[in-house]
Amino acid sequence: MRSVPTPAGLLKKQTWTLCLAAALLAACAISPSTPVNSPTPQADTPTVTLPAQQAGQDSTPAASPAVSETSTPQPVDSPTQDLNPTGTPIPEEYIATLLAAHETPTRKPSPTPSVPLSYLYITHPGPLSRVTSPITLLAQVIPGAGGVVRIELIGEDGRVLVREIERYNMPPGTRFGIGPDLAFEIPGVAEAARLQVSVFDPRGRPVAKTSVRLILLSLGDAEINPVDDFQEPFYVTSPRPDDVISGGAVSVQGRMRALNANPIVFELFDEKGQVVGSRQIAPPSTNGSYQPFSAEIPYSVKQKTSIRLVIRQPDDGIPGDIALSSLTLTLKP
Repeated sequence: MRSVPTPAGLLKKQTWTLCLAAALLAACAISPSTPVNSPTPQADTPTVTLPAQQAGQDSTPAASPAVSETSTPQPVDSPTQDLNPTGTPIPEEYIATLLAAHETPTRKPSPTPSVPLSYLYITHPGPLSRVTSPITLLAQVIPGAGGVVRIELIGEDGRVLVREIERYNMPPGTRFGIGPDLAFEIPGVAEAARLQVSVFDPRGRPVAKTSVRLILLSLGDAEINPVDDFQEPFYVTSPRPDDVISGGAVSVQGRMRALNANPIVFELFDEKGQVVGSRQIAPPSTNGSYQPFSAEIPYSVKQKTSIRLVIRQPDDGIPGDIALSSLTLTLKP
């Protein structure tokens, strides 16, 4: 005989059936194409970081963006700084004052066939060139003792801006070209200077010096003038090198081209570098042309002495000599 369910059993069965139906409906609502609890890849969804005030937690401030070493940030409202001052022109009035104060009267001299080339001469830069650092010096030289050539840049107050001692391994008496670069610094925007090349004998006595007057620029553009004079400024025709002189005086004749109005200085140096005779004469002319000259140089020696006759002219604007020539002689009492 079949048992008949009680009312309590029917209620329990209906409740279980309703729960099962609800579970089936919930399962059907989930899309089969969407995996449950699968995170979205970070590459597809950018991460947004909230400020600390919004996130409700402490946070370390973000570092400032890195700045390239080759660029400097400029304030928006400030003018751009000029990092290339070499383009700033120097007032022409200032340069004109320097040129007027340091120019020499010997411009574009006419070549004289009877006068030889100078022992030393500069081919670049030319007189009163405006130069910036470094200066490229081109010169023809015959080195002194030990193959040494001294190169100097002298400022307008006589201070040495550059001094280089160059040594060349060449046979004695060989003339050749040199081309060193000379870096300099000056305190102002422009300054007059003398670029000079000199050589000395084994006793330390000067053999020859040549020079050129320049205008040094700390900024701006260089302006190089040509060189048109390579001849010996003081050409001695008598006595001849290594002549023997006696009688207490050396008679010197020749032709010279004075470089300014300063006196021409004659000096006799013995092997110890001591002056055993000297004389000064006024320049025969300052018009840039060669003129004959003569001078009597008294001397005093007690025995036969090897000497060097030096002829030089002091600069008229910068301390030191502007040019120098020499030859060797032998003196007797």
